[in-house]
Amino acid sequence: MPDSSSNIFGADIPSPEEFFSKVPLYQEFSTSIFYDKIKAIEEFDGKVDLYCSACERASIFHVNKYDADASKYLGSKQLIEGYSQQKPYVPSAFFTLIGICSRNSNHRVYFSFHFHNDAFQKVGQYPSIADLEKYSSRKYRKLLKEKYTEFTKAIGLVSHGIGIGSFVYMRRIFEYLIEEAHYIAKTKENWDDVKYKRSGIAEKIKYLKDELPQFLVKNHSIYSILSKGIHELSEEECLKYFIPIKNGIELILDENLEKQEKVRKIKETENKIAEIKNLSRI
Repeated sequence: MPDSSSNIFGADIPSPEEFFSKVPLYQEFSTSIFYDKIKAIEEFDGKVDLYCSACERASIFHVNKYDADASKYLGSKQLIEGYSQQKPYVPSAFFTLIGICSRNSNHRVYFSFHFHNDAFQKVGQYPSIADLEKYSSRKYRKLLKEKYTEFTKAIGLVSHGIGIGSFVYMRRIFEYLIEEAHYIAKTKENWDDVKYKRSGIAEKIKYLKDELPQFLVKNHSIYSILSKGIHELSEEECLKYFIPIKNGIELILDENLEKQEKVRKIKETENKIAEIKNLSRI
């Protein structure tokens, strides 16, 4: 039986919404005491905010159980021995949920789940998590430049249960952010680039603390976690830690975006004020 404490959501089973948009394929969850959570997923009938890859924008999907012919449907409850409406809920062996886009009913998403030997997992999804993540991550495209594809590759690998490879790409992004700050810092007076290049990553971050996002400075251990993941951790452990690491990288990127927006707004406002001053002869 899988150890539920080793998954990225702790000992509990994720919510239906988390299963749709975050949980990678084939990650197992022990269900012995969480049948009510499985029931909430199997009988889910509601609206979920997701990215529609066909519309290429965020949309609201109405998600419920796929209505298939019970005689041909592997997961139908009729196939579970001894099942009846009067007995306690037993998860289906296999079931699929379908989501219909509110913008266009021909645009669909699918999520398939498997229950066996007290273990529950998502075994299929279309479009992939990486495709669904495109909407939330595309705001980083200009900021990351050529590294943006590595960010999306990391997400794509995790969606297919590949943890170590995702850490490789995330570490490259972290290193890119450090080097961007270094590029600015070395133009300043009294900067000792020889000393900087001889330093380890923790020291480099200290030297660049005025140029780097404060979340990165405060949480520089992200780099050591990524490095350990690449060289020492298992695929399962990397998958376990991916979401908090991804969230940390996104917080760093968000801080950079906020800084860029502030600089843009200041420059735009100063230019407008100068125009007004010239026109008014103030």
